[in-house]
Amino acid sequence: MDLFSTERAIPTGCKRHNLMVAVSYLLMSLMKIPSSDRKPVTVDGIKQWYLTVCVTMPNLDNKVRVVILWKYKNDVEPRKILVTNKIHWNAERIIETYTLARQ
Repeated sequence: MDLFSTERAIPTGCKRHNLMVAVSYLLMSLMKIPSSDRKPVTVDGIKQWYLTVCVTMPNLDNKVRVVILWKYKNDVEPRKILVTNKIHWNAERIIETYTLARQ
């Protein structure tokens, strides 16, 4: 699975493109974080492992919270990455809100 590929091209210069570039850069940095820093979370009976960080993205006006999810604690590649401007939300609320909306 290639984390940085998209099904359709995002025009350069738009906020979504800037966000994707910033998230890609952030993920490359986060890949070096050991699995011991991941925390368990259970939402709707499904146990996953997550890491969350609140950052200011380059070329954006506000902070965002990034939640990275792995199916197993020692997985190399994450199964899902969620980005939101709801920086005051905890990881469980973000996972409940954004994963249920996609089903």
